[in-house]
Amino acid sequence: MALMKLAWNNGFVIPAFFGLVRTLFSNYRSLRTKLGLAHYTEPEILAVLAAPGSTPSDVIPTSSTYQARMTSFRPAAGLMPGPVAR
Repeated sequence: MALMKLAWNNGFVIPAFFGLVRTLFSNYRSLRTKLGLAHYTEPEILAVLAAPGSTPSDVIPTSSTYQARMTSFRPAAGLMPGPVAR
């Protein structure tokens, strides 16, 4: 619904609708599996990001138009965390 709201507010609702329909009937899920792309729950990705010596933190607001999507930041090993560029 976030995509449709964005499309409505910016005047491209018809192309967005057809794009969603095209995705619905595509082989997206099988292709995602074939390429090894993953979908993580919040606890799973935080466990992956919590490498020794670092602590992941949420980036608020998220960079996505879909505000329920989680965006996390993990500083490189050995570096002090600093402000996140927005």
